[in-house]
Amino acid sequence: MTPSAGRIPGDLLNRLISGESVDLPDDPAVANGLAAVGLAGLAFTLGSPGPGRERLRADAVGVALLTELRMEALDGARDVLADAGIPCVVLRGAALVEAELYPTSEVGRAARPMSDLDLLIPRERGAEAVRALERAGAVSSVPLQADAFDWLDAHTVVFGHGRAAVTVDLHVRVSRGGLRFGTPGLEAEMLAPGTRLVDGAAHLVHLAEHLLRHLR
Repeated sequence: MTPSAGRIPGDLLNRLISGESVDLPDDPAVANGLAAVGLAGLAFTLGSPGPGRERLRADAVGVALLTELRMEALDGARDVLADAGIPCVVLRGAALVEAELYPTSEVGRAARPMSDLDLLIPRERGAEAVRALERAGAVSSVPLQADAFDWLDAHTVVFGHGRAAVTVDLHVRVSRGGLRFGTPGLEAEMLAPGTRLVDGAAHLVHLAEHLLRHLR
């Protein structure tokens, strides 16, 4: 447990993880702890009205605004790729938000903060996708080599600057390194014509691999 998480009562943390409504204590240490671990928006969304909830309002508003900014960028990136005839599907946090798996509140979609966007694209069209997004105003985090997608699993582009910047990670494989729990051809299955959101089972495999990669 991190020091920040240590300020959050265990029963409160368990209820938030379970998606249950919560009574939030009017305690600045708890509010700061929730904000530090990225749970302020979720706690505000699930919290009962009261002073403890109001302590989190500003953080929740900030998360909601950044979520809308990133979801607008997602729509823009998909439009660019669609105009170029390049299929893509959204992964991870933005996929969960778009599927409306998280509750909302009067401030908007604040329950699930996102640091970036993740899109799956066909490996053979990776360079073309990067160039299309660059023409639309994105900047690559590192220069793209001609054969980059022969050996890379992902490439990052950024739209905008400062706090308004939106990072888009373009993936060509849904598992990385030695973690290969996905079935053969899973990427092609995810990118089937007409697919906008990844099948739940396939996405669960990808999320599990992503979590394990960060834990190992």
